[in-house]
Parts: sequence; C-alpha cells; structure tokens
Amino acid sequence: MSSSFSSEEAEEKASTSTRDAYHSEKDATSSPPAEFSGSIDQSTELGEGTSSNLAGKSSIKETIIDQSIISEEERQSNIEFFVGRGLKTPERYLKIRNYILNAWLKSKPKFVSKTSVRPGLKDCGDVNAIGRVHLYLESIGAINIGKDSVKKEKRPVKRKSLDETTKKSSNSIKRKGKSEDGDYRRGRENLNGTKENSVEPTGGSYDPFRLVPPHHYTSRNPAPFRVSVSTNVMLLMDFHAHLAHTEIIGLLGGHFFSDRELMEVTYVYPCKSSSTGFQCEMDPASEVAAREVFAEKGLEFVGWYHSHPTFDPQPSIRDIENQTQYQEMWRREDGVEPFIGVIVTPYDIEHDSNVSRFQFWMSGTNYDLSGQFRTPYSCQHSFLQNENLPEEIFSQMTGLVKEYHNYDQRVNMTESYRKDEVVSRLDKLIESLSSHITVSSKAAETFISRVRELMNTEFRPNKNEEESQLEIDAPVGKESILS
Repeated sequence: MSSSFSSEEAEEKASTSTRDAYHSEKDATSSPPAEFSGSIDQSTELGEGTSSNLAGKSSIKETIIDQSIISEEERQSNIEFFVGRGLKTPERYLKIRNYILNAWLKSKPKFVSKTSVRPGLKDCGDVNAIGRVHLYLESIGAINIGKDSVKKEKRPVKRKSLDETTKKSSNSIKRKGKSEDGDYRRGRENLNGTKENSVEPTGGSYDPFRLVPPHHYTSRNPAPFRVSVSTNVMLLMDFHAHLAHTEIIGLLGGHFFSDRELMEVTYVYPCKSSSTGFQCEMDPASEVAAREVFAEKGLEFVGWYHSHPTFDPQPSIRDIENQTQYQEMWRREDGVEPFIGVIVTPYDIEHDSNVSRFQFWMSGTNYDLSGQFRTPYSCQHSFLQNENLPEEIFSQMTGLVKEYHNYDQRVNMTESYRKDEVVSRLDKLIESLSSHITVSSKAAETFISRVRELMNTEFRPNKNEEESQLEIDAPVGKESILS
C-alpha cells in the first residue's frame, strides 16, 4: 500500500469564547469587560500602540492580573483547562498564563508572540491551547499593549525569479518520486529542514503517486455513515507514525452499526511492513495476525492507516486504489462499504502546531474526471473519550519500540524538531500524544512519564547514529534524505 473536522466540545467552546473576547475589542472603548474581577484589575491608561490590533485604540487600559489566583471569568473563557480532561488542568493553565505574563513584563515594550513562549512551555500541552491562552490575554489587554509596544516585523520573503525556478500553479500537488541519485524524495522539507525536490510525472497522464485532495460530503451528497473514533486509537496511531522516516501501516478494528449508520473505531493493530522507495507494503503475516486478534476480541475490520511522514495527509492515487479494493471487499448487500482510511502526518514542520495531522477518508461512489480512480472524500468524525489507558496500549507501544529500535530508518528522538528551536522530536511526540489523552490528570501524567522513560531508555540513538548525525551537522556533510 502506498502509503478534523470534529473537535472536543470543551476546546471548541474555549476557542469560540476566546475569539469572541478578542473581537470584542472592536467596541468603541476597547476596554476589558466591567465584570472582570478577582484576579483581574484594570489600571494604567495607555495611548495608541502598534503591537497588535488591540493596541490600535487610543484609550485602552492595561489589565493587571493577580498571578496567585484564577478568576471565574478566566475559567469560563478558558474552559478546556477546567473540565478535568487529560493534562489540561487548572494548574497547567496557571503555569501557562503566568509564564506569558512574566515574559511580557520582562520584555515590554517588545511584543511577546506565542511562538516566543513555546520553548518554556514545551511540557504544557499542545501549542493551540497555549495560543488560545495567549490570545485571551491579548483580548483583555494583559499583554502586548501600550504606545511604545513594538511588534517584530516579518522579514520579506525573497522570491525566486522565473529564470531560477519553473513556474508552477498555486494548486499544484506534490508527488512521490526518486531523485537522480536513486533516493526517495517528496516535494517537502525533510526532518532535518532541508528542501526536497518535487517530482512531476515523467510520462503519460497516470501517476500513481500523485496526491489527491479529498472532497467533502454535503447535504446534497451526504456521507454513507458517521465515524466515531476512540481517543486511544488516535494515541497509538500517532505514536506508531512518529517512529520511522518511512511510511508505517496498520489495521483498525471496531464495529459498524447499520441501523444507526455509525462506525465505531476502537482498536489499532500496528502491522509490520516492507517500505520501498515508492510504497509501503503490508506484511501478509501481520494481516493474518490482525484477523486472529480481531476475532478474539469480537471486532470487525473497519479500516487501515498509514503515515505520510513529512507531507500532506492526502491520499495518493495508489492509496485510493488500495482503499477502493478494501471497500469493495467489505461491501454489504445494501451497497454500503464500511471501511475507512486514515493518514497520519507527524513531522510537517510547516504546520504551526506540534500535534500531528490526521486525515480520515474513503473512496466515493463517483469517479474522478479522468476516470482512473474513485474520488476520495474526507470523513467527518467524532471522538469516543476513553476513561482509562489500559496496559495493553503501553504494551503495544513497547512492542513497537522494540521492533523499530534497530531499523535503519528510525527517527532520532534526541534531535531538534525544527531548526533553531529547543523542542526535540521526543518533546514533539509527547505533546502530540498528550492531545489525545482524556483520562484524569494524575493518570495522564503517569502514562506520559512512562512513555518518555521508554523512549529515553529503549529508543536512544546508537553510537553509529550519533556519528552519522555529526557528519550531517558538519559544514560539509552528507544531506539526509527522508523516505
């Protein structure tokens, strides 16, 4: 095989609440709401500033926050930290909020961006949650205001002329292919931040490795069924995808309820694979083993997943062909094909968040205009929040670590995820995994600590890998190629 719509209710409410607070600055006074109380005090009238949209008003008042307490208004505006979900706790909110406030106090009038505070908050959840707290503090005038505030100007992008590069359409799709030296490349950056080449089809109109953006179902063309996925399933797929530079693959188990037009995805079976320069083939023995496990647990085959390590989670034509074959294999008498695909992108450094990107999709009944393949459609999905993290999840993770420990395309977790940032790939992994955990805070912290220890003790680079990395980092070194 060649290798979200939905969101948590609390996070959606938090995001909406913060956006509403932010847009309230369009009122004539741009002052914080009068009902702000407890930890929030309005003082120090300031003149017009340039640090943000909030600073563009001439009579905005700075909001001073008591860092020892959390007001009820803060709780309502940042509700995701106060509903007992996973690692998002009131203590974590307090740490994020106070860190941002202190960064502003130390740097003002210099603008404090959410990117600049990230390194000091790498163990405090996903960057989107941190960004929402940052936006909230801006919305109430607690940071980045004042007549002398200065926002760092973005450096202009130096664009290549048409003489330097081939002009491409703005909606062109990146493709798989081999470089001149025979290495497998994608038209994106690899894990070391070096640009890779995009490869166009060399002959004919059929390119099995061309990525195809999925369409979306509508009221006129509704999805054949709804999809609900366990958060523990997200956790294990994400972990698996982080381990290798090459594409990984696995199968999904669950149930399809025809009377409710609902698919529930509740189990992951990571499969062994043989990744080549062009594709990721599932080991037949793994598929047989998965069938036995699903039978023992009373589960049905409901889907498969694979990774696109550094590029968009969009299916290739080869992926669509494989997906279509699976759907036809599981087609019911009523014509419904209850089998989905999932693509995980863990290392897209152009993506602002450290949380991996997921694409849930299936092949539609209609064909592409070329008539070569069925049109892919994105699946809207919701989450089944798990109340515990069974030991089987950690055992599966341990098994994957052992399997990939000696793999020549394993990811070195000790290296920085992005250039010039202190966040390591392991930190990035932990942050992404934390976004899927919905158990109690204590259980979540214990689990994450075990995962970090597992990676630090069993997945560390060996001596040869360290020496190889030194060569790559040297001024004249061999460029790393990502599969």
